[in-house]
Amino acid sequence: MEMLANPWVLIVVGLLLVGDFIVDKIPALDGIWDGIQGAIRIPAGIAIGAASFTEVPTHILGLAGLAGGITSSTSFLANASTRAGANTSPEPVSNSLLSFGKDGLGVSMLWLVANHPYVAVVSVLVLLAISVVVIFYLFRFLKRLFRTAMATVKNPRSLAEKLPWRRKTT
Repeated sequence: MEMLANPWVLIVVGLLLVGDFIVDKIPALDGIWDGIQGAIRIPAGIAIGAASFTEVPTHILGLAGLAGGITSSTSFLANASTRAGANTSPEPVSNSLLSFGKDGLGVSMLWLVANHPYVAVVSVLVLLAISVVVIFYLFRFLKRLFRTAMATVKNPRSLAEKLPWRRKTT
């Protein structure tokens, strides 16, 4: 974990944080940014999870790496699927609100880790459970949206009428 205290690592992480804060607010670029992060976040979660322990048996390192990988992949998938759902929404404000909410949650979790580590662990476990539910429902939504789009390929004009948020209630 000493490598994370290296000034160059801190500079790169700081630049990535600023880049994430800016790019995440732009609807056209947030999907590309999330794709790049997916290639980085999951292996980094595995490495940090395994590096969190020193002088322990190999199987503990493996389990720690697995826990880090599961946590990072779940957070990535929840973020990416929530963004995909928000980007199909007609309200442009939802993307920025999600981004600011994610930023606020990140700052809150850092504060919890520094001041109340046990509460932070419980919070992470609760957020992981919520993330699994979010991933499940948003993938169902995207699957339904894709099926609707494929069913209307014969008549593309009817696609807009069949989208879930365009349905008229009677």
